[in-house]
Amino acid sequence: MEAESRKLLLALAVSLCCFVAASRAQSYIGVNYGEVADNLPAPEETAKLLKSTTISKVRLYGVDPGIMRALAGTGISLVVGVANGDIPSLAADPAAASRWLAANVLPFVPASTISVVAVGNEVLESGDASLAAALLPAMQNLRAAAAAAGDGAARIKFSTVNTMNQLYQAAGRHPWNCDFRSSATLTSDNPSYGSCVYTGGQ
Repeated sequence: MEAESRKLLLALAVSLCCFVAASRAQSYIGVNYGEVADNLPAPEETAKLLKSTTISKVRLYGVDPGIMRALAGTGISLVVGVANGDIPSLAADPAAASRWLAANVLPFVPASTISVVAVGNEVLESGDASLAAALLPAMQNLRAAAAAAGDGAARIKFSTVNTMNQLYQAAGRHPWNCDFRSSATLTSDNPSYGSCVYTGGQ
């Protein structure tokens, strides 16, 4: 009887731990909002549609003032993009980063929830070594400009968008090869996973 009570107590404790762990998990549904079409609904209609769903995150490939204003106050979090062509100037000049932020982000914060600025799109796929080298300095300059801007902008994260095979695998390789390539040095997080250990930056 005592052994069964212990088993029951252990099962309850494990269940409680699982419940607490699950309650801390954050799940969401997000969509990419592309604008390369000729039949897009007005931003207000798009915002109304998004609010009627469980979508809580929207990625814009650039900066669209209309949709950013339409999503203001909805609680839908935005990821806005910096064009690849803007990266060199943002990397070379902190003042350019401040101007970009002042023109494209600050007018919308805090009414619009901008959680991330994605600097570039698949820069490593471009094959342009100078553009890839400018990526991190551009992110650093934008981050410094956001920190200097204060409250609403200071909470924004800065990242970049790349295909996973560019960050982790050489063309034609498989995950079990642990081939991270030199491009993994661009990430600030250790890309190691399981038995695949990245040692390039150490």
